[in-house]
Amino acid sequence: MKDKFGFVNFTISSGIKNWIKLFYLLTIKLTKNKKYYKPPKSPHLLRFVSSLCLILVFGLQQTPAVAQVTQAKVVEILGGNHVYIQNQPVQINAIATLGQTITTKQARVNLQFNNDAGVRLGQNSAITVGSRCARVRNGKALVYGIQGCVNSIVATTRGTVYLMELNEMGQGQIKVISGAIELRKRYSFLSSESVGVNRGEKIDIHSDGDLAESRCFSREEIEQIIQGELFEGFQTEISGL
Repeated sequence: MKDKFGFVNFTISSGIKNWIKLFYLLTIKLTKNKKYYKPPKSPHLLRFVSSLCLILVFGLQQTPAVAQVTQAKVVEILGGNHVYIQNQPVQINAIATLGQTITTKQARVNLQFNNDAGVRLGQNSAITVGSRCARVRNGKALVYGIQGCVNSIVATTRGTVYLMELNEMGQGQIKVISGAIELRKRYSFLSSESVGVNRGEKIDIHSDGDLAESRCFSREEIEQIIQGELFEGFQTEISGL
């Protein structure tokens, strides 16, 4: 079926569709007004520009949608009450909103996001609630169901449970416990380059955001994780494990 503009009703978002309509209407209006429009010497140039615009529009449409995150709720605290939101001590059921940072000292915490994803923080760790990712500021975070950020790197998940670490020198590491992730640099919208990391693999992230080669981690390492501070004592189950 076609709408009043003559467009076939493709299954695309209304925002992208409106951009296409706007581009179409402006093109028609300008080409009819000889005061502002002079036909190009080569018709191939006009076709090329039009095709390029459509490619950019549909390329943006094909970008995977990410559930919007607006807040994180403290659902478990272990090892004391040294959990803070914006440097203010908090208890269970406290909520961190967009842009706020949750910090631990001699405590561990389990956070539940509004999109049913979650993060567990180890001792002396910090994470900021972002609209598109949970950004690790320092320490250790077990992440599931949400994108995570370390330095300038974004981890896009696919049914994944993974461990993110960032030390005081700004060097990070990601270990994939379940599923797989794709790593790319933040704000690199015009680049499709990404690095895949699968279950049982780890990858180092340098302070400047450069990635090392991924490699397998040992059975001893996975046992240390499962028996370590990000699992021991927590009652909330993690989907995917």
